[in-house]
Amino acid sequence: MKKPLPKLKSRKSFAKFVEKTDLGDYLEAKDLKPVKMHLKNQDKVISLRISSDLLDLLKKAADTHHIKYQRLIKSILEENIGHYVQI
Repeated sequence: MKKPLPKLKSRKSFAKFVEKTDLGDYLEAKDLKPVKMHLKNQDKVISLRISSDLLDLLKKAADTHHIKYQRLIKSILEENIGHYVQI
């Protein structure tokens, strides 16, 4: 059985962990999943009105995944746009 991954509280502690650790002790190939790389220039700024409650939920979810809430919103939009238009 592989070792459980430690809970890291910051990007800095994560970077140190990855730099000094053999991740093979923690992960197997079946544990990995593909990720999307966002390489396109994001040159448009939008303003979006949402409820305080929804914003609080987004911030809490983003914090759980150690990302900024704006990145979470973009990820949600990118993952779900296909339900509304054919890409």
